[in-house]
Amino acid sequence: MDHETARRGVLDAIPLLASKRSEKKVIAALWEMGYDRAAAEQLTLLVPSALAWPLCRRAGLRNFPDHFVVSDDRGREIRVPVADLHYFTAALRLGIDTFENGWLEEVPRRVYEQVVRRSAELDAVGKTLEQGGDLSGSTMQALMIYVKDAEAFVRSGSVG
Repeated sequence: MDHETARRGVLDAIPLLASKRSEKKVIAALWEMGYDRAAAEQLTLLVPSALAWPLCRRAGLRNFPDHFVVSDDRGREIRVPVADLHYFTAALRLGIDTFENGWLEEVPRRVYEQVVRRSAELDAVGKTLEQGGDLSGSTMQALMIYVKDAEAFVRSGSVG
């Protein structure tokens, strides 16, 4: 998958993620748009995290994981490099561009804020700050992602 295809997927997912739909309903809507289940899961689970990373950096985090751990109900765990997940890297680039160049017409501030509210990372950052914690120079641990089929999740939208 090339970067532009991944970016289009991210832009397809963002309005769905900004809605009040459950993760299952977002995945179903993406599936109805023609994405396979694993791609729909990647878009649903990774886009909020990727868009939140620039906010986490702004809050003081300096070290981010180079991988995710993908697990499924069969007990499989796969360590997948962040750089190998095109949907994640496309969303991260979009998030960085937003912070460097301002809000995009395709992703206005209100929509961006609604999507990042789904991020486990931003939730943890918010809780730490609310409790008076200091994130300066902190390191984020790898996100654990639970899906139906870990191998399919990793294959869909991966580099190579």
